[in-house]
Amino acid sequence: MAVLPFPDPATRAAAPWRLGPAAPVLTTALILAGFVARAVARAAPRRGPIARRQRLTRGDPPTAIAEMLTQIPSDSARILLQTIALQAQSLTGSELAAAGIGGDATHPFSIWVNVGMGPEQVEQIGRPPRAVGVLATIARDNHTVRVRDVREHADHLSLPPHHPAITSFLAVPIRFRGDVAGCLCLANKQGGDEFTIEDQQMAEMLAARATGALDAERTGDGSAGARQWLQTVLDQMPEGVLVVDNHGEVVTGNDAFRSFLGAKTSDNGRIDPRRIAMSRPSGERLPSNELPVMRAAADGELIVGREFVARGPDDRPVPLLVSAAPILTNDGLRTGAVMVCQDVSTVRHLQRVREEWTSIVAHELRQPISVIALRSSLLLRSQLSREQRDSVEQIARSIHSLGRMVADLMDASLLESDRLRVRLARVDLCQLLTDVVRRAPLASSRTHTHVPADARLFVHGDAQRLEQVIANLLSNAVKYAPPDTDVVVDLGVAAGQAHIQVTNAGNAIPQDELPFIFNRFARTRAAGASGVVGLGLGLYIARGLVSAHHGRIWAESGAGEGTTFHVTFPLDGPPVPIQPPVDRIQLPIEGGRLDTAAAACRS
Repeated sequence: MAVLPFPDPATRAAAPWRLGPAAPVLTTALILAGFVARAVARAAPRRGPIARRQRLTRGDPPTAIAEMLTQIPSDSARILLQTIALQAQSLTGSELAAAGIGGDATHPFSIWVNVGMGPEQVEQIGRPPRAVGVLATIARDNHTVRVRDVREHADHLSLPPHHPAITSFLAVPIRFRGDVAGCLCLANKQGGDEFTIEDQQMAEMLAARATGALDAERTGDGSAGARQWLQTVLDQMPEGVLVVDNHGEVVTGNDAFRSFLGAKTSDNGRIDPRRIAMSRPSGERLPSNELPVMRAAADGELIVGREFVARGPDDRPVPLLVSAAPILTNDGLRTGAVMVCQDVSTVRHLQRVREEWTSIVAHELRQPISVIALRSSLLLRSQLSREQRDSVEQIARSIHSLGRMVADLMDASLLESDRLRVRLARVDLCQLLTDVVRRAPLASSRTHTHVPADARLFVHGDAQRLEQVIANLLSNAVKYAPPDTDVVVDLGVAAGQAHIQVTNAGNAIPQDELPFIFNRFARTRAAGASGVVGLGLGLYIARGLVSAHHGRIWAESGAGEGTTFHVTFPLDGPPVPIQPPVDRIQLPIEGGRLDTAAAACRS
């Protein structure tokens, strides 16, 4: 039986705008609250471990929990747990999150929610998990489990088919009157090997919110009582929360949400989503159907830690970190969506100061770099001895590398502040790919390029930025592959999108490093030991550029198989058929080994 179902990382929406360095500032209050929650939990009456173990073995829930499950409004409780799981994922930087209540060793959790898994995956994995394996440890011992690799835990059970791998793991009990009523689970820490004590404190604080909600007095029966209970619970949260049904109609929104957005209400007193003023950081106003909560409700899209700007009651801009996720039943039926908004005004001010400093430094370095590059170029045209020429050429190569680093710093600063702009036009991806390979000074002679022979593929993009992505992947493939091996570049169509693959035969990237290679300043251990110069920004920038084109980028690596980077972009219209000429002899392009299909595409 599964420990718990989590989303497949390959199907999750790209979420580059994670909390990142904002976490320490945003969550100071949460950490302090975590200490209080832990103290309350220690002071709460606990059942004896032997009696608890015997009861769990029999599958008998405590009487108080059994009564609570019969009285709690299940739909409202599902919204609450979805909100808490979404908050936990955003605040801790976990890849996967789930929460549930009412499960034991023989019965699946009565209410189970997760962040990031679509209805198809829910249906494939099947019913919610039982409190077995590691989850049984939480229920039995009534304490948090935090491990670097859950597969090494003594109580770990194998995962069912369609279940993604789990390494780092954090699970916190959700208590009700001293007993374990459920759990909040997080897996696969992004940007680190394991969850930190601060992550644990934040998760325990959020679980304590669930505990307080379960213990909150229910003022009435029926749907009216359920709505009142949910409204009371959400109004106690400092984050703004908006809940809609599967038709996009607002179910409820809390007081914090109204204060953040100055949201207007309709005739029935509820928030009117058509009148929510929310914009991208660039200033572009979001249509009502493009609001994160609407996209989550309509398409099941997951949005985590994306920055938007709202207009507060006094019409001042309020930067918000927004997360949204669909609400799914245990059977995978989408019933609505929830959106959580955090005011990050203070954090953004501190980040703006840092970005301005980076931008100023990079800008000031450009002038001396240009002077040195120009002087070295002029020197190479003069009469020099062999030793002098070697020295000047070394200066030219070094200043070129330094120039690339400064450019990367500038691009990273633009990405961080969401100020990177792309000029979109219709681009022939087949033509662009072959031109980039031909111009790559180190890659062209050892690269095999395969593109469709019978059709041209067009995308809506910025040709210069797309070239930057391809050139970066080619450069990496050459740098980390043995010198006597080839690099293979493939272009095709997969799932209705243009699909680029760049493969080299170098040493495999370790699996524990693979999820983090797209992080800012990330470099593998092998890259650091090899002496290859770099800041670790290339793949981070490539990911940002691909995301700006509504595409995806990921990597696969295995022993004896080399490493393949995959990039997909939406096609701008169907492939355009071409007829390769039959009265001419196809020749490889000078400077690179290009196959017949590629040459036909260029004709």
